[in-house]
Amino acid sequence: MNYIFWVIGIILSILGSWYVWSKYDVVKWNQLKDNKKKLAFVIITTIITLALFILSMTREYDYADIIKTIITYLLLLSLSAVDYKYHIIPNRIIGMAILSRVIIFGIEYYLDPSQFVAVFVDCAIGFIIGFGILFIVSLVCKQGIGMGDVKLVGTLGLIQGIISVYNIMFYSLFVLIIYIVIMWIMKKVNKNTQIPFAPFLYMGYVITILFNIV
Repeated sequence: MNYIFWVIGIILSILGSWYVWSKYDVVKWNQLKDNKKKLAFVIITTIITLALFILSMTREYDYADIIKTIITYLLLLSLSAVDYKYHIIPNRIIGMAILSRVIIFGIEYYLDPSQFVAVFVDCAIGFIIGFGILFIVSLVCKQGIGMGDVKLVGTLGLIQGIISVYNIMFYSLFVLIIYIVIMWIMKKVNKNTQIPFAPFLYMGYVITILFNIV
């Protein structure tokens, strides 16, 4: 039965991200054959999606965790390309992710009522910590972090819980620092350069799945 959920997850993640990219004009499908960079991007992200979900099939997840993995992956994969191109995190997509999390709370309560309070508190703390820390950073570094990033990390905390959002943030920042250092050495960034954060959150989440941390 779990395999069915993972297959559905693969389909939703690929088709869902393609839909978002098309809706926000990130990828124009009728021009892919003439745009090798975008074609390569679509192919690579599709291969990564297939590989990660096939890897996840070999591990033990309950139904709620599978759904949370699918939603988180779809959320980050979709927004990474939108944020990269436009430097925005659409509120509509954040809202849909939060609504999905509310539905999952119902599933978690049904599966294990005795653990529901602990799960809910963990996710609530994850939201408060994720949202709160980045909100403070956004106030201190007014051009460093946008409110879209703040809401996205808060949503990740709500979906995954405090430990998982910490791991995602850790690896995301690790990759981001490496990227900034390389770009700075190549003199392609300066203190005023705006760097989209969602792509690094996506990479951080991919790393956590590879190391089976989430």
